[in-house]
Amino acid sequence: LVAMRMLQKMGINPVIAANGAEALAMREETHFDLILMDIQMPVKDGYQTVSEIRREEAITGKHQTVIALSVNGLQADFYTATEMGMDDYITKPIDFKLLEERLSYWLLRN
Repeated sequence: LVAMRMLQKMGINPVIAANGAEALAMREETHFDLILMDIQMPVKDGYQTVSEIRREEAITGKHQTVIALSVNGLQADFYTATEMGMDDYITKPIDFKLLEERLSYWLLRN
């Protein structure tokens, strides 16, 4: 909810998935410029979901930018997220300025 409001303040209209399985289903019907993915979700967590996205990309050759959101701020958590396929990692509580900087970086890069 907090991230959604921050995104709306930036002029972004986010689409919200309740869990990883729902996020994967949404990707089948819609192109997203970027995905902010909570690590801890029901049904499929962020790691399981990004693993499925990366397996699909190995076939299609296309890359989807995925930024992890997590309450864990340890360096080991950042490494785990990137090893699992996340492009970036933002900790909660989310800093508005940091979120804005990271989104700008990844959106402009793509």
